[in-house]
Amino acid sequence: RFDQDSGQTIMSGMGELHLEIATNQLKREFGLEVEASAPRVVYMESVTKQGLVANAKSPNRQSSFTMQVEPMLEEHSNKNNVRVLSLDEHRNVLVDCNGKTKQVFTEVLEAIISGFEYACRAGPLCGEPARHVRVNLIDLKLNATDAPVEIMRGVGKAIFGSFLTAKPVLLEPVYSITISVSSELSGECSRILTTRRGKVKGFEQKGLLTAIKGFIPVAETFGFSKELRSATSGRAIWQSIFDHWERMPEKLAAETISELRRRKGLPADVPKPEKFLE
Repeated sequence: RFDQDSGQTIMSGMGELHLEIATNQLKREFGLEVEASAPRVVYMESVTKQGLVANAKSPNRQSSFTMQVEPMLEEHSNKNNVRVLSLDEHRNVLVDCNGKTKQVFTEVLEAIISGFEYACRAGPLCGEPARHVRVNLIDLKLNATDAPVEIMRGVGKAIFGSFLTAKPVLLEPVYSITISVSSELSGECSRILTTRRGKVKGFEQKGLLTAIKGFIPVAETFGFSKELRSATSGRAIWQSIFDHWERMPEKLAAETISELRRRKGLPADVPKPEKFLE
């Protein structure tokens, strides 16, 4: 897909090798000249506790919105006293806790939902999508003359303000991995896996081969195939598949957030909640 902000075409795949094969096919089969950047990982932003009740005004300061962000838990789906307004692909949910949207016009409701969707597409930490976040709409005061964009941006500000007080974290994708190798080389393969922040879940003997099962962060798989081939003279076979999202270690998360903000042209420091509030 074409990214208007960067002017680049984004190619998605299941790892470094998949992207390399796709790039070579574009060159060989279609005769295209392809200049590709280093592969990049998609991260997610989430929260780990209930944030403060945040009140924010629309940019023209005519309408105000009161929101509270918290982690999306399974038990939330059993509550019958809320009205679900929107649920997106990453299980972020917007709920009306007090029936404030029952009497608003359709275009106003759509603008409120658009504000929620906008905030979830690019979170306040580093512009990555939000995941497993529940947004509670607690109150709103509307000016009848406000344009939908004013409502949308006011909602987004309130969500960001509460989000940043809810102990936000960065999530990274993690692969489930199986490495099949001769038994005498299993120790070296395990070492390589663990030095890349991987975790060994167990070993399974299959004749003369040992299957090493574990997990590895997607960010650590770049160059992994080359290192594994070098250490085993090409005798190791490995397969990986996306398994889950996992909270990044705090120090590494801070470095990653800083790099993502720099790459996207955002201010160096993560904004304070006060930036978005009254």
